[in-house]
Amino acid sequence: MDGSVPYDFGRYLQQARRNARLSQQQAARKLELASSSISAYECGIKSPKVSTLRRMALIYRVSLDELMGIKAPSSLSVEGLSKDQRKILSHLIDYFKTHRQ
Repeated sequence: MDGSVPYDFGRYLQQARRNARLSQQQAARKLELASSSISAYECGIKSPKVSTLRRMALIYRVSLDELMGIKAPSSLSVEGLSKDQRKILSHLIDYFKTHRQ
């Protein structure tokens, strides 16, 4: 045992979806799946096909490595920021994600 945090695939999926600002229903529509499938993936009841994982990564704007827990998503604390400051920061992050060089 290496003492690392156990990998929780469903948690990574849920976090990636939330970071993309999508509800389960919205993600399901974009992925052409039932919203119950998204829920089952996030709860660890079912596992998505590789083709679905690839589409999730594209829609959620993350790498497959992040979804698979190989590279944990970065986090940024917004504690103490106002609602307006959080909104500005969110817009900046979205801009940087879409304008990668």
